Parts: sequence; C-alpha cells; structure tokens
Amino acid sequence: MATSSLRVATPQHTEPMHRIFTIPDLIREITERLDRKRDTYHFALTCRTIWDNSIPYIWYDVDEESLGHIFPADLADKTDPAAMVRPLTTVERAVVQRYTSYVHYLTLDDCFASVHQHLNLLSCLPVVEGSAREVELFPALQALYLRFVHEPRICPFIRPSTMSNLHQLSIRLAWNTTEECISGYINLFDAIKGTVHLRALHVHVHDFGRAIWHSKFSRFLMVLLEKAHKLRMLELDSFEMDSDVIQIIRRLPQLQHLRIRGAYCPLVPTEIGFLSLQSLHHTFQLAAPTHSGLFCFLTSPPSQGLRSIEMMFPSAHLRTLCHILADRFSESLTDLNLAFIGHRSQPMLTEQELAPLTKCAALRSVKLQGGFGDCKLRDCDIIAFAEAWPKLELFRLNVSINGDHTGVSFHNLLAFSRSCPRLHTLCFPVDFEGFKCSTLSHLINPRLKELHMEPYSNMHSTAAITDFLHYIFPELQTLYCIEKNHPREAASFSLPGTRSDPDLKWWFEYHPGKPLPPSNKRPSNA
Repeated sequence: MATSSLRVATPQHTEPMHRIFTIPDLIREITERLDRKRDTYHFALTCRTIWDNSIPYIWYDVDEESLGHIFPADLADKTDPAAMVRPLTTVERAVVQRYTSYVHYLTLDDCFASVHQHLNLLSCLPVVEGSAREVELFPALQALYLRFVHEPRICPFIRPSTMSNLHQLSIRLAWNTTEECISGYINLFDAIKGTVHLRALHVHVHDFGRAIWHSKFSRFLMVLLEKAHKLRMLELDSFEMDSDVIQIIRRLPQLQHLRIRGAYCPLVPTEIGFLSLQSLHHTFQLAAPTHSGLFCFLTSPPSQGLRSIEMMFPSAHLRTLCHILADRFSESLTDLNLAFIGHRSQPMLTEQELAPLTKCAALRSVKLQGGFGDCKLRDCDIIAFAEAWPKLELFRLNVSINGDHTGVSFHNLLAFSRSCPRLHTLCFPVDFEGFKCSTLSHLINPRLKELHMEPYSNMHSTAAITDFLHYIFPELQTLYCIEKNHPREAASFSLPGTRSDPDLKWWFEYHPGKPLPPSNKRPSNA
C-alpha cells in the first residue's frame, strides 16, 4: 500500500487530500502521466530498484506464518501437514532459497506444521540436480527464537553452518520425552553448540520430565557456554543448575547482564568471577533459600561494578542483603528492585532493615515490593531516604498493608518529592489523615510526571486535594489512585489534565524523555 498526497487548487480545498493506493495502482497512475517512453523506461528501472531494496528489509525479521507465504498457493495450507502433495520445482526452490537468504531474525513455534516439513525436505535436496552440496537455508541468520510450548518440532534445516554467525539465541522448550523429540533436540543442540559469536542467550525449559534429559541438557549448556566468550546477556528460566554450570558462568569474560529466574542456584565457593557484570536479576527459590548461591553472586571480589540489581527472596534475608549492597555497591548501584515475601506476623519494612541503603547515594531508581506484612516506616525514615538519594528519578513502594497502618502521610509524600528534584515517577500508599492545604503550599516539585497513590485512604475533601495536587505537581501527566476500602474500583476523583490509562502505567520509566502518545492512540502504536 502507498499514500499519495494530491493538492487540490480550489478555494474550498487548499489543504492536501490523501488517497490510498495499492502499489500497482500507484505505478499505473504515474506511468499514465509520463510523456515519453524514455521516462517510462527509467521509471520501470526505479520501481525495480525500490522493489529489490525493500524486499531484504521486509524479510529481515520473519516468523513461520510469514515463511508460509513464499510457498506456492497449492502448498499454502500452513496448518495441515497433508497439504504438501508435491515437491517444489527448481524455480520454486530457488525462490524459497532467495527469500530465506534475507532473513536475519527468525522465530519458529509449534503453530505451523507444514512450514517445518517444507523446510526440512527442502534442506535435504541438492542445490542443483546431480550436485553433492545441499540447499542451505538462512545463511545470514543472526537471531533465532525457538518457541516450542505445546508440541516440540524437529528442525534439521538448522545446521552448524547456519548457526555460525548467530548473535542471539532464545530457546523455550516444552520438554517432551518421546525418543523422536529427544533425538531432534540433541541434533539441534549439536548444531547450536558450535556457535562462538553469541551475544545473548535465553534458555527456558518448562518441564524436563526425566532426570536423564536434564543431565543431557546441562551438558549441552556447559559446552555452549564454554565457547561463548563474547556472551554479554544470559537468561536462565526454570532451570536447575549444578555447580559446574555456575563456575562456567562466572568465567565468562564479557558477561554484563545475568538473569536467573525460577531456577535453583547451588552454593558455590567464593572465587574470582563476573569480571564485567553490570546487572543481576535473581529470583530466589523459596523452597530452599539457605542453599541458594545468591549471596555468592554478590560477594565475588570483582563484582563491585554492578549497577542494576533485581531480586526476589524471603524477607528474612532483607537485612543481610541490604548490608551487602551498601558495603559493596554504594558507589556503583543506580537501579535497585527488591521483591520480598514474608509472614503476616512479622513487619515487612522497618528502618532497621532498610537503613544500610542510605549509603547508596548513586541510586536513580528504587522499587520495593512486598507481600504479607506490615509497613512500619516512620516519617523520619521516609525523609532520610529522600535526603540520601539526591539523584533519585523513580521510587516505588508497593507493600501489602494490614493492621491499623494505612500508609505514608501526605506530608511525607510531598517532602519526599521535594527532596528529590529529579523525581519523575512516584508510587506511595498515601494516607490523607490530617491533610491541610494551607500548611503545605510551599512544597512544589515541578518535574513529577507520574503519581500512584495505591491505596489511598481517609480522603475527606477530594476537591481540596485535587486543587492542591495541581499546585504541588504542575507537570503531572498521569495519576493512578485505588481506594483502600474499594480496591477494585477507580478513584472517586480525577485530576483535570491528567490521564489514568492502564496502558500508560510506568510510561516515563520505560520511555524516558518521550511525551505521552495522543489519547486516541494506544502506546504500542505511538
């Protein structure tokens, strides 16, 4: 499709009027306005140049559904394996081979069975009749995403030569213990393990089924990591690692980002490792927290350069963790995200638990999330945090409040934002008890753009608070409020000039410096 702008020179229409053309219609209209055959000839060459240059761009990033379109119409049923009633002709094979040569990013899933069969058969054919060399698919492949969630597929068309220049690899497998599937996986792993240019690796295994296949997968991962000297990002989901895997990860010379989620991490001796690590995301295995290698990650001697830490763990370890962070990363740490789970009988957040974090003066983003416990932060504690983090740009305090405690006072909400002049996003459980507009009118934060009051309570005069929020936060653009007594209902007041679209939550965190999209467009289309 193409858009053409035609200016109509009439008094009633002085602005451009837009018409939608298909590519053939647009070419036909332009050629009709050309006077000479010479111009038509040059225009034809231009069209061909545009086509040749646009196709590689269009086919740069494709999935199985897109691949189905390069096969002939009588073989186009991508969901029915029986639709493959004849082999491809030489010309059709050349077309498929040409289009796959443009692909740099490829996503394969378990939705289009016949596409796999077409590619598998094609890869077994010679380049030309009588040639010993087979057809090579995806020679320019740089990123491969395997999403076999329901029914694993075997991919013999993925060969070592195809994977030689791979930079990104993501594997999400639903482990099926049939011999055919296991054999296919082992062949796939053999093709992948020779990859030496990997920059990013993500492995998610839903269910291993039998321990023997877990052992095979661990060996594959070890071989792959031993050769991945250029690896910068590693994500492991739902994967039980043994100590040998941990030791290999430690020695990766260029590893900068490590994410371990929902995986058991054994305790390993402290030694030199993580020479280049900048961010760590670790989800504690709650079933056996005392055996986790979490603190070994943080206490490795060369790991002082960590800038971003995101962790989920039992609240019993909160104080120990805060001391480690303050002692080792007080100068480097800029982003901190702690999610902890405790018990209803014990306080979740206290000054004693979090006090060490005041030494981390470089913090720009702090997120504290907890459940099953009471928030015991006092007024002076909140102010102490604000004064200790002068560079703070984002702060979230998401806790499950119970008992008589209702939240952070409105006075501290304002004092916190005033003490952090760079703050653009703030999330607090707010208590409006004792709110007086006249006593707080000198506290202004001109930079705050997003405010969450979840939950808010004791709101006596919504009109007064609405006017006051306008004065205190003149640049506020998004406002989210959930009343404590009615958590499923929206707030009983709205602030003119602000928006509360769910799709815009945390917009200024993930799109720094970018304005909100128009109200008639979804953020994904902005």
